[in-house]
Amino acid sequence: MVNSSLKNGTTQSLDIFLSRVLNTKLKRKSKSIVITCAQYLLVNGFLLLQENENEVKSGNNSIDTGLVAMVIIGGIYAIITALFAFLHAFWLPPTLKVSEEVELDYGKSNNLPLIDSILEIPLAVKWKGSLWWIVWIFWGFFLAIFVASVVLLLFIPELTAKNSTVVAVAAALLQLYQITGDFSEYWVYTRNAEAVYDDQDEPSSA
Repeated sequence: MVNSSLKNGTTQSLDIFLSRVLNTKLKRKSKSIVITCAQYLLVNGFLLLQENENEVKSGNNSIDTGLVAMVIIGGIYAIITALFAFLHAFWLPPTLKVSEEVELDYGKSNNLPLIDSILEIPLAVKWKGSLWWIVWIFWGFFLAIFVASVVLLLFIPELTAKNSTVVAVAAALLQLYQITGDFSEYWVYTRNAEAVYDDQDEPSSA
């Protein structure tokens, strides 16, 4: 109950802050990435605390090293993604507007929860743009973390023996999947955005 209240309070405060700082439609595409990363870090922090408490009760002195390593690697990935998305969005010009064709394509896939991120992978190739291939780096990191997590669950019986641990790991991987998919969408959006000026804001040609 306390953990849930702390998580909700933290994400709400972060949401308010990001809404003030990221004040355009395109910039706010990165807000969900940062918030999901924060939720991931909180959930996995609680996971380690819970596992440590369980190990102490059972007479063990420490948590399984594999689980700790998995959580730390996933946490590093989440922190890097959140910082990258936030700083990139923060410095975007406020006049940028995404191509309507790109928004239409992503709008179709967003109507299919869970599989939307997979369906959107070909869109990164279709729309490309400058440095579009960065999405492959993030998907590569996610795939490596996913495979490592599955291997740990398969070869460490102590982890799979606890249903709560399996559920927590599955939830963490789902969050990382969402983070990666949201970042991929945000990045492709920014690759296909152009400056749109009002008459008053349009730069002078003189």
